[in-house]
Amino acid sequence: MAATRGDFDIDQGSNVLITMELMNLDRSPKNMTNNLVFGQMKQSYEHDSTRATHFITSVVNAPEGIITLALTNEQTAELDYRRRYVYDIEVRHFDSDLELIKERILEGIITVNPSVTQ
Repeated sequence: MAATRGDFDIDQGSNVLITMELMNLDRSPKNMTNNLVFGQMKQSYEHDSTRATHFITSVVNAPEGIITLALTNEQTAELDYRRRYVYDIEVRHFDSDLELIKERILEGIITVNPSVTQ
């Protein structure tokens, strides 16, 4: 599965939950059994990874390819609304030879909407 472009707007200081249904090229559900999902966002591709914001990820329904990405209100409160962030999401699993396979499934830009109420 090739990476798909997906841009999001999120509200500063709010909890964020994004649910996705992953599909194979033939439009069948991508079986996520024995797969892990990872994702992070940074101020730029070159920005120090130690300062990245990590998504809380979960495989909700493995046979149907349903995953969630989440950010807490504490995480989004720390984001600078004057910036746009880059992000990507990867699926990882081991093949039959125990080689780690990484597959980028989503990438894009996140825009942060400022919050008045703190």
